[in-house]
Amino acid sequence: MLKTIRLSAWGMQYLSIVFSLTCLAAITILLKYFDGEPAFAWQGITLNIMVSIISVAMKASLTYVVTECMAQWKWILFTTEEKPPIDFDRIDSAVRGP
Repeated sequence: MLKTIRLSAWGMQYLSIVFSLTCLAAITILLKYFDGEPAFAWQGITLNIMVSIISVAMKASLTYVVTECMAQWKWILFTTEEKPPIDFDRIDSAVRGP
C-alpha cells in the first residue's frame, strides 16, 4: 500500500499530513508525560527545545501541503473560467512564498 501512495499524484501530500499529525501527537505525549515534572536538561536539550523542533517540522510539512494545494487550485481556477492575467500572477506569488 505504501508503494501505491508514494507513486500516486498526491502521495507526498498524504505522507506530509500523516507526518504533521504524528508530530502533533508527539508534542501532546511529551507535554502530558512531563506535566508537573521538574525541568530537565539532557546534554543541553530541554523540553522547550524538543517541542520547538517538533513544531517547526510540523509547520514545515503543513506548509508544503498548503502550497501544493494552492498551486493545484490555481490551475483549476484558470481552466474553468476566464480570469485576468494579474490574478494568475497574484496566486502564483502566493504559492511561491511571502
